[in-house]
Amino acid sequence: FEVAVRNVNRTVGAMLSVSYAALIVWLAVSQPQSLAEVTGGLSATVGAYRVDPVAFEDGLVYCREHGNDLIELYLLANRASHELDEGRWTAAAQTALLVAGRRDVSTYPRTLALSVLARVRARRGDPDVRPLLDEARALSERTGELPRIAPVAVAGAEAAWLRADP
Repeated sequence: FEVAVRNVNRTVGAMLSVSYAALIVWLAVSQPQSLAEVTGGLSATVGAYRVDPVAFEDGLVYCREHGNDLIELYLLANRASHELDEGRWTAAAQTALLVAGRRDVSTYPRTLALSVLARVRARRGDPDVRPLLDEARALSERTGELPRIAPVAVAGAEAAWLRADP
């Protein structure tokens, strides 16, 4: 079983690496001048998933009523990410702050929340992006797990791109 899990992790990691490399090549070739130029071509893909807000809220209520704080934080962190995907920056930042404000958070929800918050601040041109990325990177890298590292890498790359820092 462990070998199968490692093989799946390697395959997913390789797929993500190839996708990331393709994105870097596309950015180098097309040299977009704005975030709209980058996201314009991806809007159909980004909008391809839908979250049922009623079912999502039902899940949060269930977690709160049954004292399942950890799953609630996972849901909230993923809601922040979804809000960011939908372009609702203020809502994404507020939800991410709910998660980041809880110090007893598991590393994944906190990492995802910090990454979302860093991306919102970078997009707004706010100065306090680096400390968020540094903390998220410290939390994620020690796990060595791609699903925890990838959101931080994306946030760091987006922040660097927005400030025109190669």
